[in-house]
Amino acid sequence: MLDVPAGNFEALYQKTEPLLVKGGDPVEQLRIIFLTNFQYIKDNPGWGRVFFLEIWPSVLAAEPRVKKAVDKYALLYVQLLKQASRAGTYRRNLDPYTAMSLMMGGMCHLTAVWLLYGRKYDLVKKGKALFTTLHNGFVRR
Repeated sequence: MLDVPAGNFEALYQKTEPLLVKGGDPVEQLRIIFLTNFQYIKDNPGWGRVFFLEIWPSVLAAEPRVKKAVDKYALLYVQLLKQASRAGTYRRNLDPYTAMSLMMGGMCHLTAVWLLYGRKYDLVKKGKALFTTLHNGFVRR
């Protein structure tokens, strides 16, 4: 089971990285990463099940290979959130670690509900709504 997360994170990075523009708008890059992840989960529900329902809520998340993959992903969010704050799009007092936790926690919950209740809604569409809600809370007023 432990080979699944690292391999899937690498596959996710391979899908996401070509969509990102070096030096591009950090909010747009954050949106791309966030929604590409939802699309990846939708296309690979077994990955979503293993990661969000088995690994994440267990001690396996602390296993070094899993932790490294999760940390790499989370720190990309933190980096982009910091850039968005420096650019003035997101408020300066936004804690990027809390914001990342809100994003990843929301993704985890939407995915878990989607899986547990028979995939009855469009996961990517719900992910877009979640991103918009979080984004609106992060913006500088």
